[in-house]
Amino acid sequence: MKGTVFLRIIALFVFALFLLFLTRPDWENMGSDRADKGRVPTAILGDSDSHSYRDAHLGTRRGGDFHSVTYQWTEILARIRASEIDLGQFGYWGTRGTFYKIRSALGLDARTPRKQDFQYNFARSGSTCRELSPESYEQQSFQLVRLMDKEPDYWQDGLVIIKMGINDIGQWPDLKKYAAGNTGKLSQQAIIECLDYIHNAVKLIHQHHPSVKIVLIGIADNSNWPSAEETDDIGHANINKVLDVFDEGLIEIASNEANTLFIEDRAWFASLMGKWSPSQYVGRRHFSLGGATTIDNTNGDHPGNIMLADGHAGTVANALWIRHIFKQINRHFGTGFTPLQNSEIADLVDPQGKLGIAPS
Repeated sequence: MKGTVFLRIIALFVFALFLLFLTRPDWENMGSDRADKGRVPTAILGDSDSHSYRDAHLGTRRGGDFHSVTYQWTEILARIRASEIDLGQFGYWGTRGTFYKIRSALGLDARTPRKQDFQYNFARSGSTCRELSPESYEQQSFQLVRLMDKEPDYWQDGLVIIKMGINDIGQWPDLKKYAAGNTGKLSQQAIIECLDYIHNAVKLIHQHHPSVKIVLIGIADNSNWPSAEETDDIGHANINKVLDVFDEGLIEIASNEANTLFIEDRAWFASLMGKWSPSQYVGRRHFSLGGATTIDNTNGDHPGNIMLADGHAGTVANALWIRHIFKQINRHFGTGFTPLQNSEIADLVDPQGKLGIAPS
């Protein structure tokens, strides 16, 4: 009996070794082929705004009946600008936490949590600024640096986009508190902590790779998105007071760190789709890509809505956002990324012309 138990223990031990050593995790299949030279390696740290809309591991399938033409912004870049931007291979990356800890302790390559996405995209749904920290569960900045350390020459001219903070200070329940005048110490403390995590991520990346370009994306104003409740002018002013503190903090980080750029989000969206007044939506735009169907500031999975039914940006919104941020990146860093054209966006979201978005 004792011998049987002993043999079982040995078998389990051997099986564990097999999992840890003989199986090759997806991220080890990077390959040394740098046929993608000439493209800019681009990494992302963030939350669900940057997490793949097609993560089969987590069951993410945004867009409902229009899933086939519903794209997150990195998915758009991979389809339209793959010749200029390298996001890494699309596949399954990472392991469960236990295997990650064991492999890390043994000095083996390791990555967590598991998801299906682009190799250089560390964004994960639900993430807060704390997940940028090396001490957090996701360790987004630490894991990115470890990946970059494997190919330092390739990442010399790399780009890192950090889009974080909406889950810390920008969800609608938070905005309602700000609108009501609750802009006190708790709100300020959340902003301070978030900015510290972002700043530490910037410093960690540049400590290892000083020439890498880093872009800090300003906070979005969810009170201007179609799912928000109406708020009066005083409420919007209170919301902006809080969100301004966050953006001003990012501006200060960018101004004090080399190769770092801040790009705002709120003014851009307001210029595109307008904003709420006490009784109506002012400046509402019906954005057109040349077809009979316009893109409106409404919710729904049809690509004619700026926002999906689940509250995330639709394909057109993501594509226009890409055009906005890469215009600023080109201007500041002197990069030569080709701006997205309306025709490219229309062809992506309405490839057969049946939705009325693309020109007939």
